[in-house]
Amino acid sequence: MRGRHAAGGWSPFWRDIILRTVLALLLVAMVIFIWWLFSEDDLFTEAVATTSVPETTATSEVMTTGTEPEEVTTTTTRPATTAATEADTTTSTTAAVTTTSSTTTTVPPPLDPAQLVVRVLNANGVQGVAGRMSGLLEEAGYGVTAPDNHAQRLDVSRVWYRDGLSREAALLREELVPDALIEAIPLEQEGIDIVVVLGRSFEE
Repeated sequence: MRGRHAAGGWSPFWRDIILRTVLALLLVAMVIFIWWLFSEDDLFTEAVATTSVPETTATSEVMTTGTEPEEVTTTTTRPATTAATEADTTTSTTAAVTTTSSTTTTVPPPLDPAQLVVRVLNANGVQGVAGRMSGLLEEAGYGVTAPDNHAQRLDVSRVWYRDGLSREAALLREELVPDALIEAIPLEQEGIDIVVVLGRSFEE
């Protein structure tokens, strides 16, 4: 009876071996399960990241396409500005030419000698020189008054003119008193347009 009871039971040694083997298998199964869970999370993250890339690219393309019309608009406005500037320049040039032409045509011609009254003054001390010059002026068509002496002697002759008669004074000097200086009359005399003052430089 004692031999049967000992042969039919489990020894403590084998029970420990079986329990440890089962625990080891369970531990390995848990590790594999946890690894599988983390692997699934990584795959899900990569899938989301891969899916979002085309959206970003599409957005960038839309933004790039949206900026292109602004550049085209800026380019088309430049020729208009240049054309406006050229038109303004042409208008200004035309206006300047018109003004110059009108100014040139409105200048009146010099007065005829018959319309002028000239008086001769002797400032060189030579007797009769003022009278002789008055005769030459009459022959040239000028109106003359009685000659007279100047208050002082002058080295250089003068041709004094009333306001607005500088061209007429220049013509008289070229014809009869080439050595004279042309100046505005220092003191106007009623009825006298030009005064000829004969200085020492005058030669008959």
